[in-house]
Amino acid sequence: TAGSAVADYQISMGSLVASNPGNYSLQLGTENYAITRKPIMVTATAVSQVYGDTDPVSLPYTLSAPLATGDSFTGKLARTAGTAVGSYPVNQGDLALGSNYDLNFTAADLTITPKAIVITAVSKAKNYGENDPAFEYNFSPLVSPDVITGTLTRIPGENVGTYNFELGTLNAGTNYTLNLSPLPQFTINNSTITVTPITASIQYGDAEPVIGYNFTPALKTGDAFTGALARAPGNTPNSYLINQGTL
Repeated sequence: TAGSAVADYQISMGSLVASNPGNYSLQLGTENYAITRKPIMVTATAVSQVYGDTDPVSLPYTLSAPLATGDSFTGKLARTAGTAVGSYPVNQGDLALGSNYDLNFTAADLTITPKAIVITAVSKAKNYGENDPAFEYNFSPLVSPDVITGTLTRIPGENVGTYNFELGTLNAGTNYTLNLSPLPQFTINNSTITVTPITASIQYGDAEPVIGYNFTPALKTGDAFTGALARAPGNTPNSYLINQGTL
C-alpha cells in the first residue's frame, strides 16, 4: 500500500506471478511493510555572548543525520532565563519534527561573559605641596541602569613628576571588567616660592652680615632652604644688588 509516513503498510501480490501460472496457485502471507520513525539527534551548539548583548534569534544546533526531503523543524531551542554573567543551559524549547522522527536532544550552555569597560582619567595637575584635586574620569557605556561606584586613585608620591592613575575602588559589579587607559597621567609641578631679601647696610670695613629674607608661600612641612643669599662684589661705599647666591 502506498505511503511514506511512519505506519504499517499491507503488502499485496503486486505483479508477482509464476513463470507457468497454470501450474501454481499463489497465496500471500500476512506480513506488513513497516516504516519506523527516523532517529535524529539534535546537539545544541555552545554559544558565548557579552553581557548586555541580545540573544541570537535562533540558538544554533547540529543534526546527526539529514531530514527527508521536504521535512523541516518547527519551533526553536530555548535557554534558562538570566542576563547576568554566567552559564545558562540550552534546552529543547519547542523544537519539534513531527511523528515521523524520534527526536533526541543533547544540551549545551550559553555563556554570558563580562563586558569590558574602558576608564579614561581626566588630566589633572597640582603644584608641589598642594592637596590633590578631585579625580574625574570618563568611561564607555554601561548597560542601563548599571552604574560605577567608588573613586579613582593614583600611585602615591608627592615629589615633582608624573604619576599613573589607578582604578582605586572603582567597581561596576561582576558583570564588567574595568580597564584603565594608561594616559593621561597626574602631574605634580614645581611650587613657585618668592624670596624677598631684607635690606641691609654696613659701614665701610665692617664684617659682612648674614643677609636675611622673607618668602611666600610657606614651604611644605619638613622642607627647608639650604645655602644663603649673596650680593654683588665690592667694598667701597655704594649700593650692591642682592642675588640668590647659593639659596
